[in-house]
Amino acid sequence: AQMDCCVEPEIAGDDVTRAFRIAETARLYGQCAKGARDEGLLAPMPVLQGWTPDDYRRSADLLPVCTWPALVGVGSVCRREVGGPHGLVRVIETLDRDLPAHVRLHLFGVKGSALD
Repeated sequence: AQMDCCVEPEIAGDDVTRAFRIAETARLYGQCAKGARDEGLLAPMPVLQGWTPDDYRRSADLLPVCTWPALVGVGSVCRREVGGPHGLVRVIETLDRDLPAHVRLHLFGVKGSALD
């Protein structure tokens, strides 16, 4: 995966900072993918970044991918609540609806207790 810019409220406490870090995550993917192509390597796993479900939609729209790979990373989820409007379940439901059916998600740092 490429480096991503986390957006937890402790790091990106306002809308402008969060939007910048989401855009920067997409830029970093493009830079890393180009470097991989230049070296004859496969593209890295893209990482979506956000705090609200709409942030993750915006992140997906910004990523410079022509065809979605089978596995996509989801950042800023390791300390997230499971329920609620910005909770893990809502984020996963949103991405499940918006991404192509073949895409699986890797949730960085999600603990087994959250998955129960």
